[in-house]
Amino acid sequence: ESLLKNPFRTNVITSTVIFGGADVTCQFFVEKKSLREYEIQKSIGITLIGAFIQTPSLQIWVRKILPVSNIQNNNESQVNPFVNVCFQQTLFTWYTIAVWLFGLEYLYSFNQQRAIKNLKENFIPVFLKCQMLWVPVQIANFAVVPIHLRVLFNNTFSFFWNIYVSLMRQK
Repeated sequence: ESLLKNPFRTNVITSTVIFGGADVTCQFFVEKKSLREYEIQKSIGITLIGAFIQTPSLQIWVRKILPVSNIQNNNESQVNPFVNVCFQQTLFTWYTIAVWLFGLEYLYSFNQQRAIKNLKENFIPVFLKCQMLWVPVQIANFAVVPIHLRVLFNNTFSFFWNIYVSLMRQK
């Protein structure tokens, strides 16, 4: 119900939990770090980017930009999932990966050169992995998920994706 009444605020709150939780999960259960080794700055960076850059961007993308590619059917707007996935993968995905790779490194190191290097070294491998996960997820999202639940649906898969991106930053 709160996704219908206050979609932006609800999505930012759930994103904060999902994005921060993914990094905590990655550090403790995948990387097997001890509490002493835990990098809180990394978790804060992922949480900030997820909640205040990624989620608002995704909210605007899903609610304002993608409806342009909708087709009309009996006075109801019906999303063509394949058109939207192509549109998203050719426009939005590039931006998202660049923000994540640059932003995470910059927030972690406060070094612009390291952030640019991270972006250059990891963009193509992350983009290719992104296509393998997100194309099927987005087809399902645009085909069956109601518009008010789409950001939450994305964020659910983002939990696992963020674990991968977090591990890429470590390499």
